[in-house]
Amino acid sequence: MMSFICIKQHLSAKLTLFGYNQIRDMPEYEINDICRIFHSSWHVPAGVFSRDRRLISLYSDFGQRQLEMYLGDVQGILIRPRVNHGSYIEYDRKGSLWGVICAGEQYILCGPVQSGENNDYGYGNVREFERDVFVSMVKNMAWLILGEGTPVTEKNDPQKEQIIADNIYRNEEESFSSFDELFECVKDGDITGLNNLLASGEFRNYQNRIMREPEDCLNVYTFTLAKTYHTALESGVPISELSPLVDLYLRQRETYRSPAGFRSACQRMLYDFTKYVHQYSDSGFSRPIAQALMYIREHIYGPISISNIAKHCSMSVSSLQHRFHEETGETITSYILSLKMEKASYFLKNTSLSCTDIAYRMGYSTQSYFIRQFRKATGVTPLQYRQRSSRENK
Repeated sequence: MMSFICIKQHLSAKLTLFGYNQIRDMPEYEINDICRIFHSSWHVPAGVFSRDRRLISLYSDFGQRQLEMYLGDVQGILIRPRVNHGSYIEYDRKGSLWGVICAGEQYILCGPVQSGENNDYGYGNVREFERDVFVSMVKNMAWLILGEGTPVTEKNDPQKEQIIADNIYRNEEESFSSFDELFECVKDGDITGLNNLLASGEFRNYQNRIMREPEDCLNVYTFTLAKTYHTALESGVPISELSPLVDLYLRQRETYRSPAGFRSACQRMLYDFTKYVHQYSDSGFSRPIAQALMYIREHIYGPISISNIAKHCSMSVSSLQHRFHEETGETITSYILSLKMEKASYFLKNTSLSCTDIAYRMGYSTQSYFIRQFRKATGVTPLQYRQRSSRENK
């Protein structure tokens, strides 16, 4: 395996892709450094994986929840690699594009990016690229890692046409005539009903019909954002909870280029607001405890104080603790610990991240405290859990 790449050996035209204007005396870069440069130049995720599909390092703008989705998607991409040494372009099952570079005992993954065909694209903070541009980016990445002249295989994927056909409905019989049904789901916090509507051919047909031209796409996107926001407000979700979500979708509005990008963003938007309403109107808990549970889930990847939860719910600490235990059967502390260790277990099982890195991601200031908490919750240390999971996966 090539451990180091000397950038000055490659063409000046290729170096400009990574921000260099001319060939100079440059230090040698490891694969991780090339991935970092690739991400910083294009804002496209670049991940390094072992042959058993465990994450070694990742350069991205992902939040923790997007990271979990990414790790799940990677398993499908790497389940049957096309080449042992080289690079290729891959569509995932939804129509997003990935670049895969096979280098010795490592895989380097570029993407995913929106291909313009994926109505379910879930990575809203990644720029959209035309296929030819993305292929060129992966080719340059492969040249830097494997050597100049390394081909990028673009085999005719037998699933490609089916993927596109599944994502673009051309049925002339359109019984879905408006967004009214969707907003009823948002109002009721009905996640199941919303997902059923979003997956229906009638809805996809309707979306394709009203979101064809860039101006139409932008108008529908803006309308959907305003309508879902006000619907969630009317359902009782505090404005303080919704404002960050509105800001996020306003910022991302300028990143979409194709109708498919706008359509997938509208679907994610509807789901996110419906989820917020659902969490606030959960019939199993009173409004303050539903608010507390939502606050914990939304802040699980950082330090959480009971005083901040109480302030968020407009309750005293003692009142919140008593009511939380009364309704859930758990203390707030035990609930937070259980949820944090559930997330930590996922990273231990699916990545090669160190305990220190995982501890930091879960909001712990020291590795030793994280290890004590993990053992308290699971009965084993993080290392023992990882070793056990590795044996089970073989």
